[in-house]
Amino acid sequence: MSGVYAIRYPDGTIHVPASFADPAGPVIACGMDVLSPGDPGYDFYAAHAVSAEEYEEHRRDDPAESARLRAEFRKWYEARHGRRSA
Repeated sequence: MSGVYAIRYPDGTIHVPASFADPAGPVIACGMDVLSPGDPGYDFYAAHAVSAEEYEEHRRDDPAESARLRAEFRKWYEARHGRRSA
């Protein structure tokens, strides 16, 4: 699964990924905003959200794809650092 998803739960809430970076300091945070019906932005995210079941189905690991990505990263790392990664 690639991409960022808004997830709709059976209780009607939508969990939307949120992040924050403070340009004045080393503060970086990632989390979720929980929207309920009637909240600002709820209708927009509701139109694009996936169900919790659909999200769980898509986030499962694909071993072949994971192996391909690891091999690709190893090649990239070795090309830049001249040695094998740990």
